[in-house]
Amino acid sequence: MNDNFGERVLQLRKRLAFTQVELAKLFDVDPLTISRWERNKRRPMPVHLKKLARLERIRVKLDKRKGNEQVYSV
Repeated sequence: MNDNFGERVLQLRKRLAFTQVELAKLFDVDPLTISRWERNKRRPMPVHLKKLARLERIRVKLDKRKGNEQVYSV
């Protein structure tokens, strides 16, 4: 698991000048979900990772599968 993933989500949100509420609306999730991503409490679903990648114009690469958990790096 990439330990700084949440920090990267936070920095992306700040660079885009979005609040957690605004980003949540864009992703059609609860603002608490964005907070959990930023604090590394939860991982975005693949569909949300793709949206994050589009926002950042970076590729999302599936690193490995570990049990039922997918581990991503952005």
